[in-house]
Amino acid sequence: MQVIDSFRGEYGFLSSFHKCKVEFEGMTYPSVEHAFQAAKNPDPEYRKSIAAVGSPVTAKRMGKKTALRPDWEEVKEGIMYELLLSKFSDPVLRDKLIATGSAELIEGNNHWDRYWGVCRGEGQNKLGKLLMNVRDKLREESGMDKPWYDEEEVQACGCLDDLFDLWKKAHEAEPDIVYKSYRGDVNKRSFTRDGIIDPDHFGKDECVPKILLICKEGHEFDDPEGSRYCPNKNLSDGKNFWVADGLSGKVHGKEVSVFLNCLAAYCNAHLDNNYEFDRGIHLKRSVLNKAAYMNINKRGGFGTCDEKVLKGYAERYAPFIAREIALIDPDVIICCGSGLKELVVNTIGVPEGCRTVMQAYHPSDYYVSYSSKLRSIKIETNKNYGCVENV
Repeated sequence: MQVIDSFRGEYGFLSSFHKCKVEFEGMTYPSVEHAFQAAKNPDPEYRKSIAAVGSPVTAKRMGKKTALRPDWEEVKEGIMYELLLSKFSDPVLRDKLIATGSAELIEGNNHWDRYWGVCRGEGQNKLGKLLMNVRDKLREESGMDKPWYDEEEVQACGCLDDLFDLWKKAHEAEPDIVYKSYRGDVNKRSFTRDGIIDPDHFGKDECVPKILLICKEGHEFDDPEGSRYCPNKNLSDGKNFWVADGLSGKVHGKEVSVFLNCLAAYCNAHLDNNYEFDRGIHLKRSVLNKAAYMNINKRGGFGTCDEKVLKGYAERYAPFIAREIALIDPDVIICCGSGLKELVVNTIGVPEGCRTVMQAYHPSDYYVSYSSKLRSIKIETNKNYGCVENV
């Protein structure tokens, strides 16, 4: 589970000091901290003075000097919860809180607050727990946890084309709040198909194991019809492609060549049990006609993969991803990219018939030589995956 243990920087909005409008008993305050300190004393003039100060630090100092209402210790947690609900009624802040997903929120601090937070590993983390309670409430109200596709329909898909059609519809039906938590710069309707590269050759030779190459994500497309490539981009720039189109020459370029060469090297090395790189042997791309290829994230992204986005997508669309793998029915899975094997095994699941799951370098990792890339899958092969439990 992801842990967010600092309410600074990217997660500074979680802090009670974050500047935002907060309503409490008829007055508006510039932060949760202001409102919380004002709640300690019902005197109207005191509350006005708190609301007027600019700094939450100053408000906190004023709150330490005021006379506390008699029931303060009994009501302070309830008041904090109420203030957090007011704060996160703001749509922008609400979406940012929801976007923390299932991460554990811990108000880590170095000022010895072990009631609201955690200091040096100890503390009750009351603020973090209240924030998670608010997040749960907002998620429920948004309906984002309600399924927007039928898992039985996914399991009933008997071919990849039917699966992809249903998957694309699921993208389009995705609740806006879920989509916003995904990534704002990716077209909601974007979808890229992949799968078996050449059905006439894949799995036809019983002596040749069926290899599935899995990468993290495709690239974002802006075609409202959902086709593979954005019509406003140069298809030969090597950034928007699918393996089959690269092999056919429909797209080309240095990046395409490097990517395909590496995939071919992985397949040739495994099939020949030869991990000493030889350009004349390992870069024969014809082997890819006997393989399958897929991206986990069918919506895609730009440049470097955002691992949190990838994991969130994998969790939301796990039934689709698992069904695609099952329909391909591989004997061997080569996961191309750091941490991908763990994601596939632990989040998606591996079919019983799959004998081996390997972790490999990403094909576009230019800083790693072919020799090092092949050495990595040799090490994985030698681990002798007899079953999924051994992965």
